[in-house]
Amino acid sequence: MLEIFQYQFMQKAFLAGTFVAIVAPLVGLFLIVRRYSGLADTISHVSLVGVATSLVMGLNPIGLSVIFSVIATVFIDKLKASKKVLGESALAIFTYASLGLVSIIIATSKGFGVNLTSFLFGSVLTITEENLYWIITLCVVVLLALIIFYKKFFVVSFDPELAKIDGVKVSLWSFVLMTLTCLVISSGIQVVGGLLIGAMMIIPATTSLQYKLSFKGSLILASVFSVVSLWLGLFVSFYYNLPSGGAIVLVNMVFFVVGLVVNRVRVKGFVSLD
Repeated sequence: MLEIFQYQFMQKAFLAGTFVAIVAPLVGLFLIVRRYSGLADTISHVSLVGVATSLVMGLNPIGLSVIFSVIATVFIDKLKASKKVLGESALAIFTYASLGLVSIIIATSKGFGVNLTSFLFGSVLTITEENLYWIITLCVVVLLALIIFYKKFFVVSFDPELAKIDGVKVSLWSFVLMTLTCLVISSGIQVVGGLLIGAMMIIPATTSLQYKLSFKGSLILASVFSVVSLWLGLFVSFYYNLPSGGAIVLVNMVFFVVGLVVNRVRVKGFVSLD
């Protein structure tokens, strides 16, 4: 069964995927607490525009994905701040606009349909040496940012009003969190796919919340679920010839369902004791 590690492309997939799996739910949990989990889905769609454009221009897909995502984040943030468009509406606008742009790029450009499909649903075969370095670098940057500025993200996410009173620049740190979301999505788009990377950020984080731990405990547990799901998903993908992204997300869903059951049994247990 361990012959899977004899293949270089699978070694790259496990290495890149593990880094992404560690940081994705960490950022995702902060988004959930801020009730802004829809941002992950929106940015993932925007990143696909960058990928499609890079395939047309022959550029690195991860680099252009980051640029497009950050630019979109700036506009989303400004739309929210203007209060002329509600936050969820701004996300929906950019999601649909991105899908429209991707469809136009596909229709007007020839010869990269297979490559783009791999970015939509994830394919371990697309991870090159250059992309591997990009992925690891982006994930390390995200992880260091979360560790160094943890208190800032924590107070901004849980109580922005208190953060303002304490002199914390809420708008600035909210934007930084959104930017970290862009980096995570751009780094994981080849492993899981642009249409599914949002799930890798949100599902493990939501699963960890079912166990009623402290916030730091939930962060650690979310990463554990994410990494285990990625490894199991890659095994399933390799041996059953399935898309890596779909397999990883379905394994994550299994853990989520188990978490729901455990939570329900625990609540019933407390009720019966009373």
